[in-house]
Formats: sequence, C-alpha cells, structure tokens
Amino acid sequence: MINFYRGNERDDYFLLKGTDKRLGVPIYRFGYELVHRRFYPEKRISNLCVEYVRKHGRQDFFKKPTWRKDLLKIIHPYRKRRKAIGFYEGQRGWETRIGIEISRSKRMIEETIGGGKKVLFFAYPWGAYDNELIHQLKRAGYRGAFTSGPGIHYLGEDPYQIKRIPIPSGTRHDDLISILKQ
Repeated sequence: MINFYRGNERDDYFLLKGTDKRLGVPIYRFGYELVHRRFYPEKRISNLCVEYVRKHGRQDFFKKPTWRKDLLKIIHPYRKRRKAIGFYEGQRGWETRIGIEISRSKRMIEETIGGGKKVLFFAYPWGAYDNELIHQLKRAGYRGAFTSGPGIHYLGEDPYQIKRIPIPSGTRHDDLISILKQ
C-alpha cells in the first residue's frame, strides 16, 4: 500500500487513475496502466477506512499527526485474519483491457481528426512499454511507437522502439540545426 486518499491529490496523478476517491480509501502500489496489471482492493477494507475517517473528522482527520497509524491499525488486524486485501487482474483480463484501451483511443483520435486520416504512431505514456503492449499496438494498426529513451533511430531498427532527440525549451534555431546534424 502506498497511501490513503486524502482528497488533495491532483486529478491527473497517474497512480490514482480509476481509484475510489472517498476520503480514507487505501491506495495500493501499482504501475503504469498499460504495462501492469490492476490491483482490485478488498471493498470491506476500503469501507472500514472510509467510515473511520468520516467518524473522526473527515478532512480534519488528516491534520492529526497519527492519522496514518490510526488507519493502519484497521488494516493490519484485518489482513492477519483474512490474509488477502485484494487481487490483481488476471493475464487474460489485462490483455483484454489494454487491447480495448489501445483500439478505442486510436479510433477516438481518428474520429476527432476526421477526413479519413489514420493515427499510425503511438507514444508510450511515461515511456513504459513491454512485448504485450507492442503486440496490442500492432493489432490496432499502429506502425510504430516512440519511447522516452534519448538517441537516434536508424533504418532497420524496431519501429516500436523509436528513440527521441530531446530538444530543451528555449532552444534557438541555430542550436536546433546543430542538434539535428549530429
């Protein structure tokens, strides 16, 4: 577990995507959406923590210096009795989910652009990718994808692992030309 939802996390904070946003909900460790399986926490534990926070001051509860210890005192005994505090999605569920996400987002972008234009390249969010994601990109009709790794991509290299040339903000025209000539 990483933390507990306190209501002050940014909406675009990538670890909270799809998370129950009730005060006190445990936030469990998981990775980037397209390359890691989702963790589905035991609802009973979440409900116990949320109820405790509600009864002990809601948002003010998190001003107490012992708030984290107080919530962990709920989770640890529950964990000892029940052993499981949730489960990770299975391989098939994960493959299905990312396949749907990849094809649906591609279709939405193409519909938004219009004019029959096709989206042919993908940029890995946070630079994270694996073989399954590459497989799903190929199935969806992508011809290549950009990593976050710096460097030059040469003809014949894997088009699903295209490196990038970083261009710092404030780069002048002359500097850009010299970067590209390297």
